[in-house]
Amino acid sequence: GVSVQGLTTAACIWTTSAIGMLFGLGMFYGGVIATAATLITLIVFRWLESASSGHIFALAIFRFRAAEAPTEDALHKLLGEHDVQLRDISYKLSQSGEIFEYRGSLRTRLASGFPALVSRLRDLHGLVEYELDRISK
Repeated sequence: GVSVQGLTTAACIWTTSAIGMLFGLGMFYGGVIATAATLITLIVFRWLESASSGHIFALAIFRFRAAEAPTEDALHKLLGEHDVQLRDISYKLSQSGEIFEYRGSLRTRLASGFPALVSRLRDLHGLVEYELDRISK
């Protein structure tokens, strides 16, 4: 997929179990060192993650009246104006050919990318409905 969710949580559960076993076996010195090392690692990696300029991802669905749907190139151009890229595109024609749908994943580096895009989508001619579901931080 686009993003892995819950990996840190799973690792913390296993680490907590191992630390609990150390204390349960009476290895207090080892338990304290493992606890300190775990906390330091989590703090350092959270700081590195927030300092890095990563991508922000969302799942997107755009539904247009079929007769007024933009071409794929026109949709890419519109999204590009907000530094947003549409990837892994799927297409769907529904409601007896009345509705044309683009579906895919969006990516941007700008925190303002999705809000600016949503503001633009409100006035987009032919757009019947859209969904943007953010899937990363």
